[in-house]
Amino acid sequence: MDFFLWQMLSVGICCFTKDSKSFILRLRLTMSPRRPSGELPWTPAQTQALLGHADTINNLRPKVEAGKATLDEQKRFVLAVSSLEVAIKDKERPPSQVILTSTPEGQELRFDLRELRTQWVTFYQSHGLTAILKDKQGLDTIPQEITLTPEQIEILKEKAKEGFTRITLVPRGIEAHLALLKEKLVDGLEKDSNGEPIEAFLNDYEDKKGVKSSFPTQIETTDPSRKDTPYLLLTNPDQPLHPGSKNKTANALLPEFEALGLSGLTLHDFFIEERFHLNQTQKHLVDWGHNDWTWLLSSRDAASRVLSAYWVPGRHQVEVGSSPSDGSSPDLGARSSVVLALES
Repeated sequence: MDFFLWQMLSVGICCFTKDSKSFILRLRLTMSPRRPSGELPWTPAQTQALLGHADTINNLRPKVEAGKATLDEQKRFVLAVSSLEVAIKDKERPPSQVILTSTPEGQELRFDLRELRTQWVTFYQSHGLTAILKDKQGLDTIPQEITLTPEQIEILKEKAKEGFTRITLVPRGIEAHLALLKEKLVDGLEKDSNGEPIEAFLNDYEDKKGVKSSFPTQIETTDPSRKDTPYLLLTNPDQPLHPGSKNKTANALLPEFEALGLSGLTLHDFFIEERFHLNQTQKHLVDWGHNDWTWLLSSRDAASRVLSAYWVPGRHQVEVGSSPSDGSSPDLGARSSVVLALES
């Protein structure tokens, strides 16, 4: 018998032997419809499914305990045990750890902050960015437990209904790792005719204060809510640019966004989301081939010009430049975001 299967069977027998019926009774008593707040516990449909798992455990226990269960029955027993264990642990977690809301289309959307942390730690590790998860003192740059205030939870719920359904977890001190982010996330997304990786292109000015000359140490993050703290970045995965933002100056967009409770992106936000979006969709985040080009409203070069970025399909590379904050272009808009600062 498979070792994992045997182990789960043993756990199931141990946990659900003599007291199976009383366990089912307790389950029936403790399960309830979703709270009015929209958070845990389970929906009526989920409750019925879990009760079915409890009945499966009760019905199959004698066969499993006696070693007479078929392979299919053993698998059903293991599935029922693991499903209940997960559900019980989930219910015992603080409501702020699992947040229920809906998409703009009214579909239920569930944010599990513990799973979110695991997802992003795995993303960074899988792209050779383990170093950004610790600071120089060896302390975690992402909190072990993501905790949101009641106000932040409400913001997350409301913004998700507006389409901000992607959450990026950004580590504390990320500004110090710009060069590493560029190397690991956006350099070499495609190769040239000789099979060599194509690096992201950093534009510059004659004053030697453009992106290339400023990179990485003189690229400034202007949004104080992002500085020296980890944060959740909420963005809309389906809209590369905020509606109506094209052909507007950064000076015009910044107060507009602020009035809507929005921010723009930083250069490090763009590097991270560009690679994540490409991994998820096989498409680039902001593509010049679609006449899209984004201000990075929260990043500036050494001359205080506002950064901008896009994917250039003809050159097969990401390009990052900068422009005066009072400049505009018909295809230049801004990707919008919501920033939820976390306690580190």
